This record gives sequence, C-alpha cells and structure tokens, in this order.
Amino acid sequence: MLPQRTSTAIARPLTGDPRLWVRDFTLLSVALAALPVLYFGANIGSWMALIISACAVLSGALVGWALPSALEQVRGRLSLISTTGVIASVGALVGAGLGYAAHGVEAAYASPYLIGGPDLANYMFSTAITVALMAATLWLPYTALRANRQGAWPIVALAALVTPIWWLTGILVAEVVFPSMPQIYLSPF
Repeated sequence: MLPQRTSTAIARPLTGDPRLWVRDFTLLSVALAALPVLYFGANIGSWMALIISACAVLSGALVGWALPSALEQVRGRLSLISTTGVIASVGALVGAGLGYAAHGVEAAYASPYLIGGPDLANYMFSTAITVALMAATLWLPYTALRANRQGAWPIVALAALVTPIWWLTGILVAEVVFPSMPQIYLSPF
C-alpha cells in the first residue's frame, strides 16, 4: 500500500493577498475623505482635515483587512446579488459611522450646540449612500482582478475618479430625503 500524501502547503485564498486590499481600500478612503477637505478648504481648519484623513485611513485599512476574509467565508454560499446587497449594506453602515464621526468632529470644531438633530441625520445618510454606492459598484470587478492575480490599479484609479460622483449622489439624495436641512454641503459660503 502506498503512503498517503499530505500537503503542508497553505491554500492561497481566492481573494489574493490581503495586504493589497488594505492598501487599495486605504487609498480609496483617502480619496473619498479628500473631497470635503478640498471642497470646504480653509473653512474646516487643518486639524479637522487631519482628523478626517486619519478616520479615512483607519476605516479603509479596516475594511480592506476584513473584506477578503469575509468574501472567502461566503464564497459558494451566497448568490452574486445577495453578496452585492450584503456588501452595500455593510458599506452603508460603515458610511453612517463615518458620517457620525464627521458630524462629531464638526460639532467639536464649530460649536457643541450642533451635536445631534437633522444635521447629524444628513451627515450619516449622505455618507451611508456614498459608501454603499462605492462598495456595491467596486467589489465585483476588484475581486475578479484579485482572484486572477492581476493588478487592480485600473479599478482603484477609476474608483478614485468616480468618487466625486458617488459623493455628490449621496449629498443630493440626503437633500431630497431631508429637504429642510440647511444647504451646508452645496455651498461653501
């Protein structure tokens, strides 16, 4: 009888190297966070821009670290549409959390009386829509390239270029849902 072969090699995940996911999602988060900083400019102050950038780096790195393993866990268990819905929902939750943090930073910078209320809802809702759109449209082509061990820089570059459209869509949807809100996003004055 022949001895059985046992493999000690670790199977490579379908999603590829998680470090690349962390790098790419961190870059995308910084691109998304740069929009309000560039739009509002000197009105927000340098320390607030630094806090927004730090939150973007941390959230992008966290999502880039968690998403490949989560996709490996659901592979073969969920359909493509279900996976897209789950990723968009998680993106909306992450976006709402970032909107909450951004509102807290603004309230701390401007005045404590701004905490809560419809302004908080506008921040959370617009950021949730933005990140959900980003997640729902990005994950499939990005994962396909990573699964084929190809460079994903075209998707990352395209996503960084399309980020202003996602951001404006989130803002406009929030303005439709909360029409009584002051026009803080649409005018820097």
